[in-house]
This record gives sequence, structure tokens and C-alpha cells, in this order.
Amino acid sequence: MSHQRPFFVIVPGASLTFLHYVELTGLLMEAGYPRRVPELPSDGGSSSTVSVEDDAKFIREKILLPLPDRQQKNIILLTHGYSSIPGSAAAKGLSKAERADSGKQTGVIAQIHVAGILTKGGDGRSVVDVFDGRYPLQMTPDVSINDGRLHVF
Repeated sequence: MSHQRPFFVIVPGASLTFLHYVELTGLLMEAGYPRRVPELPSDGGSSSTVSVEDDAKFIREKILLPLPDRQQKNIILLTHGYSSIPGSAAAKGLSKAERADSGKQTGVIAQIHVAGILTKGGDGRSVVDVFDGRYPLQMTPDVSINDGRLHVF
């Protein structure tokens, strides 16, 4: 399996779509790398409120867990801006070494964060701590929701 090219998962930043990554995905395709640019639940297409945890769960359960098992390929996770928060949380515990402990041969072999926000422990929950107790400009808390989760608008 070491001779196979890893699978690139490119998770768009807030308000971005796969179209913003067409040139990059084209270059990866020309070089023979499989790639996927998923649409996050928080991209605005959902009619309900979507949290960072919802995005992390989607990335983990719909992309990072199925791909290595079905395709038998390692993953390079590239996140951009906002998606570094749910992306790093989703990848927690899925490194190739950690998955080898449970008999798996593939996993996340690298994370690339472009203009990303990295939170403590990759849990996706301490965004406010990174910004000295304030939300970053692009995030506005919905005070009508009292469930303790960060909601991005």
C-alpha cells in the first residue's frame, strides 16, 4: 500500500465551494492523486442551524472513516480557514499509527491547514479561547440557542 498515492480530502473554508479549488484539484488529478472536496453542512445549504460539531461529525463519519476502509488509501486532509476547526476535530484519533493499533492499515497521514484556526486538542470547542474570550469577526453566537455549542452564521 505504500506505493499508492494518498487520497486528498480538501475541506472548503466558510462560504466557499468546490469551485474555489478547481485549479488545485485539476493539478492533483494530473499528478494522479484521487481527491474529494466535500460540501459541509454549514455551507448555507441547510435550512437549520449547523454547529462546528455537526461539521466535524460529517467530516469524520461521511469522509474520513469510510475512505481509508473502502478505498484502502491513506488520506491527506487539507483544510482552509474555518474548516480547520471541524477538520482537525474530525481527524482526532484517525492517524495511520492510531488506526494501526486497531488492525487498520490506512489513516490520515498528514493535515495541511491553509490560513487555519487551530484549537487546543483538536476538539473544535475552544475557538473562543483562541481569541481571548471573544468570537472571531466571522462568527456570531446565536444567543437564542442555549445548548453550549458554537453556531457559525
